[in-house]
This record gives sequence, structure tokens and C-alpha cells, in this order.
Amino acid sequence: MNVRRDFLGYGDSMEIPVVMWLVFGGFAVGGVCLAVQGWRIGRQSVKTPGNWLPTQGVVVRYHWKNVARTGNRDQLAFPVVQYAGPDGRHYEFISDVTIDTGIYRTGKQVGILVDPRAPGNARLASADATVKTTGCLFGVLGCGLAGIGLVATAIFLFVVTR
Repeated sequence: MNVRRDFLGYGDSMEIPVVMWLVFGGFAVGGVCLAVQGWRIGRQSVKTPGNWLPTQGVVVRYHWKNVARTGNRDQLAFPVVQYAGPDGRHYEFISDVTIDTGIYRTGKQVGILVDPRAPGNARLASADATVKTTGCLFGVLGCGLAGIGLVATAIFLFVVTR
């Protein structure tokens, strides 16, 4: 479906495809959705309370889980970290974040956050930072796409309605 309008007042006509409206609107709507998803991802990092204690742990092995993806069987590696809690006892936890085994090799020291009220409850400190960074990246990209879509739509409307 095309709409015909006079273009720049010279009597010429310009065909304006509806596809342009869909593209610009898609940028705007897609950008807003991406920004909202970034905000939601960023909020997940808040789940680690600020009173958790930073300490060091050692990756002792990996817990492997089978995951079916589009017909293929993949294995994801979850590091098992051992650490000494604030009470002096040794604890072990399986990270809830899968990582590349080349990043944290067995025997490598890693930063962790430990709950002082329940020393057996811990998580990788870098996982928290990764979630924040990912949320921020999605938010910035989403706002950028939404801005491009809205500005392009405004310019398009200005040219069409002249």
C-alpha cells in the first residue's frame, strides 16, 4: 500500500511505502523492548545483598549438565568453588552461572561473595558484575535503537507532511 504526496512543493510526487513506517516503528518498538529487557536483567544483580562478604575461593572441579538445544546435546560447565567461610569452616558451592572452562581453570582462585548469616550460601563475584554489564549494554543499545526509530519517524513525518 503506497501513499502519494506532493514532494517539496514542486509538483513532483513521491511514493511512500508503508514498509518505511514498519521499519522505523520496528526500530522504536524493538529498542524499547531491548531497553526493558536490559532493565530486567540489571535488576537481577540486585539479588546479592550489599552486606555479603567478598572473599576468595578455588575452583576445584566442574559440574557438567546436559542441555538439549535444537536437537544437539550440549554440555554446560558450572564451576564448583571451595572456600573458607567467616566461621573458619570449609564450604563448597556449584555456581549458578555457566562459564567457559578456559576462563576459570581448576585450581584457579576466584572472587566470591559469601552471605555472613548463612556462610554456605555464596556466588561468584564476577557473575554479579557480568549481569550488571549485560543489563547496562542491553539498556544502552535499546535506548539507542528506540532513539533512532523515533528520530527517523519524526523526520519521515516532517518530510511527508510538508
